[in-house]
Amino acid sequence: MRVVHWFSSVLVLSLLAAACDDASSGVDLGLPADAARPAAAVAPSAIATPPPTILVGPAETMPTPAMPAETPSPTSASTPSTPTAPLPSLFADPVRTAAAAPLAGGTLLVTADGKTAVAADPDRDRVFLVDLATHAVRSVATEPGDELGRVAEGPNGSVFVAARRGGAVLAIDVTLGTLTRRIPVCNAPRGLSYDVAQNRLYVACRSGRLVTLDGTSGSVLSTLELDPDLRDVFLVDGSLVVTRFRSAELLRLDASGAVSARQSPPSMGSGLASVAFRGVPLPNGMLMLAHQIESSAPLGTGFGAYYGGSCAGGGVVQQALSLVSFGDSELSRVSTNTGTGTSAAVVSAPNGAFSIASRFVVGALGPLDLAVSRDASRIALVASGNAWSVRGDLPTLFVSSLDLSQGAPPAEFAENNCAGSQYSHHLPGEPVAVAFDAAGKYVVLSREPALLELEGDTFISLSDESHFDTGFAMYHLNASGGISCASCHPEGGEDGHVWSFSNVGLRRSQALEAHVAERTPFHWSGDLPSFHDLFTEVMMKRMSLPVTPPDTHVQALADWLDGIPALAPADGLDPALVARGQAVFSDAVVGCASCHSGPSYADNLKHDVGTGGSFVTPALTGVGLRAPLMHDGCASSLRARFGVCGGTAHGNVTNLSDADIDALVAFMRSL
Repeated sequence: MRVVHWFSSVLVLSLLAAACDDASSGVDLGLPADAARPAAAVAPSAIATPPPTILVGPAETMPTPAMPAETPSPTSASTPSTPTAPLPSLFADPVRTAAAAPLAGGTLLVTADGKTAVAADPDRDRVFLVDLATHAVRSVATEPGDELGRVAEGPNGSVFVAARRGGAVLAIDVTLGTLTRRIPVCNAPRGLSYDVAQNRLYVACRSGRLVTLDGTSGSVLSTLELDPDLRDVFLVDGSLVVTRFRSAELLRLDASGAVSARQSPPSMGSGLASVAFRGVPLPNGMLMLAHQIESSAPLGTGFGAYYGGSCAGGGVVQQALSLVSFGDSELSRVSTNTGTGTSAAVVSAPNGAFSIASRFVVGALGPLDLAVSRDASRIALVASGNAWSVRGDLPTLFVSSLDLSQGAPPAEFAENNCAGSQYSHHLPGEPVAVAFDAAGKYVVLSREPALLELEGDTFISLSDESHFDTGFAMYHLNASGGISCASCHPEGGEDGHVWSFSNVGLRRSQALEAHVAERTPFHWSGDLPSFHDLFTEVMMKRMSLPVTPPDTHVQALADWLDGIPALAPADGLDPALVARGQAVFSDAVVGCASCHSGPSYADNLKHDVGTGGSFVTPALTGVGLRAPLMHDGCASSLRARFGVCGGTAHGNVTNLSDADIDALVAFMRSL
């Protein structure tokens, strides 16, 4: 095993060289998706290192599987050729189905005493407690469908786990290995942060609710209503900071709970920050944020239109790390490397509350999970999307060093990372989360097979219960161009991004979860009659998938998406106001229900409502959490839909009172 400093330029790994060969070429690092067993770790081809032995538990060895032939990347820029490469094992194997929740990350923690790894498993509905000294594994059962998420350490040997669809926070006694309390908190809890000094647990909810609980009793101490789509919550220099998922926006709260400052990471090249997968607080009033950068430049819709990322930042979706400082900052002294226009990092000037330095992570494909060692000297990033590939590569863990002793990152943080190198360790299985132990060594969690990897190539099996799902794998599949379905539709939903197409104009990403099969035809224009047509147009053509999967596998993808539950409604709605809004919505004179009908509140027909063309009626399930709205993202909120963005013939709403519109908004937030 070889460790290379992230910011040095001693060695350029083969994966970075491949990324820089051509502006249309991407790096895909994945594992053939029949990986129901761990595979041996494989070093990059430029490093002649024999693969280490993999241990499951203390003794059992596993053989290294044969790797399928590499599939060449497509070269045509206009019309697709008939794929002739051998099918990767994902497509050659029969379809398999199992419970497989969308990836959320943050599901792994090592306790402060360094003794126990806590792994939340949303597929098996269990929390695994692993003794890192003896490798003994215990498990705590949770309720089916809880969809376990973030883990935070609490007081007196306890940990808290967010039940994202269970509407609760679970308190677990690590010593006894028992679930001690189930605390109802909000419809969709996401972020958790425990304040040791005040014995308070902060819970960030998707609806925008921020709840403070007593760490011992679980009683609610306070509730704040913030912007929707909250993701993580931190305590930084005595102030609460929360992130928003799709916008990657950071909100800083003052002592009264009001938002005192907000900012997203800066744009990079032609891309905007989006999809904040994970944030981790650092010393010195900083935090690290793993997120995406998504193109705002005009795109085509032909073959390869979505293809590839490069070291120059040319992909339609790129993965990035941002270092955020609050208050007085020295980040501004880090100069932006503009060079020849291929900057991989940008620094925003301090505005009194935030200073942010950002850089691409070359060769990574989200979803991402992030960990920082306790002394902030090491960073580890799991690129979960690299676990499924048509090329047969292995998923990758990126590890780097970071020196914050001067209150700012080294100048190399702002340099184009095409010119440098980083330590990349290839992983077995389907890695989904990462943490550091007390000694500063990384620990990685794989969902399938369920195991922990300890730095040094030791593996601990958590369960032999397989949860490989073909549709889940298809959804996260690196289509060979550094992009997957999950890139623009994280967690089975959507990224909130408005894309600019050179031939059709602005188009906002559409959600895929909650009975997508009921929403044909697809795309705002309704030009794709079936899911198979959608797959062919987007994944085969625009994403340039170089092999043709069997129809059974395409159907498995549709079935997996169809099984993702709808988003939980907003918290704290007034039942009387919702009922009034439903009456207004159903009023034939107002006309909402004439098009927004059926279980998804959509008639699946095209209508011209005066917004610039005819578009298929969008489903309203989860609409309260989907701003911006309309096909072009014109409406920044549900309330804004009833202004000029709503069009000139979008129901008979011009004569509604403000109270009626408020009621309509409340009703739609309940869907």
